[in-house]
This record gives sequence, structure tokens and C-alpha cells, in this order.
Amino acid sequence: MIQEVLLCLVAGLSIRYALSYSDQNWVQTYHHTISYLLLPIVTLTITKVISGNIALSLGMIGALSIVRFRNPVKNPLELVIYFALVTIGIAYSQGIRHGVALNLTIIVVLILSKEVNKFLKRFDKQIFPSLSFSDGNIYDTIEITAINSSTELKEFKNLIQFHENYEDNYFMYRFSSKNKESTKHFLNEIKKLESEIKSINTIYFN
Repeated sequence: MIQEVLLCLVAGLSIRYALSYSDQNWVQTYHHTISYLLLPIVTLTITKVISGNIALSLGMIGALSIVRFRNPVKNPLELVIYFALVTIGIAYSQGIRHGVALNLTIIVVLILSKEVNKFLKRFDKQIFPSLSFSDGNIYDTIEITAINSSTELKEFKNLIQFHENYEDNYFMYRFSSKNKESTKHFLNEIKKLESEIKSINTIYFN
């Protein structure tokens, strides 16, 4: 049992760091880290306790059915990861090789997706679309209101959204940035467009 618990700890921690490596910054909070460490262990314990006992299994199903998770899931990947962590706990309760295989598969998929995307960026191509506010990542955002439609602003690669309304003469461009250094660099780059910009609103998250 101790061996399985330690393997569950390693599995949860390794997936957490694989997600962080894959630029999923939402996982870098204290709550996510502790959840990833505990969830496989809790699932392992539940599976061990109820295995072979039908009455206890039914009682556990009834108890779990009334549990409500009110914390909002930010994106589909987060939900999949929670399900994977639960499955890892179940897999380790049935056999170490199953848990290890699942754990390694998840890590390889996360790292491989990052490396493939990084490689394709050299050719200005990406498998995955640019960042959006619904992907769960925590990034700095820069919102620029321009006087007129700006082709120069639309050419920046970190553009995630823009809205142009010619009737109301409203032109808004929203950009993302991974850290404060990148944000400052971007703000310096757009100084040459000051004559076209009406206002700049910057929100720092890190």
C-alpha cells in the first residue's frame, strides 16, 4: 500500500509539472498542486477499501453521489486531467504497471504537444490556436483602443481578439503576454503607433 501511495504522489506531481511545461499556467497555483497530489491517493484508498465488498461499494456510491463540486472548471483539459488523476488511483490499486503506463502516456502526450507546437512555430504554423480567455491560462492582457482600424496592430502574433465597429468608430484590439517582461517589451514596440492609439489598458496577472 505504501508503494502505491508513493507512486500516486509521483504521478500527480509529474503531471502537474508536465502541464506547467506545456504552458498551462493555471496549474501553478497552490490549490491545483495539492489537489494533484491528493486526488490519486484518495481514489486509491477508496478503491482498496471497497474492492470485494458489494455492500460497502453501494454505500460509497450513494455517499459520493451527494458530493457537489462547485469550483468552476476553466477548460476541458482541466476536467480531463481530474478524470485522469482519479483513473491513475484506480489503476494503481489494480496493478502498478497499469498506473505507470497511464502516467507516462499522459506526460508524453503533454510534452510532445508542447515540442511539436514549438517546432512548427519556426515555420509560422501551429497545431493549436492562439490563447483565449477561456483556456484557463493566467496571462497579462493588453487592451488597446485605436482611433481607426489598424493593420499594424492586427499583425502582432500575440493578438487574441479584436473588434472593429465602423459605425460607432470603435476599434479594440486585445493582446496576451506570458509575463511582465514580455508585456513591457510589447508596450515598447507599440510606441511607434502612439498617434493611432486612443487608450491602452494593461492587466497584470503575474
